[in-house]
Amino acid sequence: MLLALAITLNIIENIFPLFNGTVPGVKLGLTNIVILFSLYKYGFKESFFLSITRVFLVSILNTGLFSVAFFLSLSGAVTSIIFMYLFKRFTKLNIVFIPFFRSNNYSMCIYIKSIWILLFTHYFIICYTNWYSYRYY
Repeated sequence: MLLALAITLNIIENIFPLFNGTVPGVKLGLTNIVILFSLYKYGFKESFFLSITRVFLVSILNTGLFSVAFFLSLSGAVTSIIFMYLFKRFTKLNIVFIPFFRSNNYSMCIYIKSIWILLFTHYFIICYTNWYSYRYY
């Protein structure tokens, strides 16, 4: 039931872009409500499974499985649920502040992964073009 609710909220977020679509990737984070409820009600294992399954199913519906957006979303979901659990477990923060740290962690993880993908993609393109240019001389 929570999985269906999380998928529905994610699809609703994708229909109505925030800031009229000028900033790509910025969303309200309505699915965080479901993940946070799952973490407090059922525990870490269930919320981790819910988050990972949501990423798989939403990526099948929206962008296709194993695309760049899928891997960015998966890495952000894994790190953010782990950090949300750690903040819940080892700090005395209120339930209001934990989603704030989750969203910041999710964004930072996606930025780091996208920079990593861009750097390695350019590195392999440069290596391939250098190999290709010296091959025929």
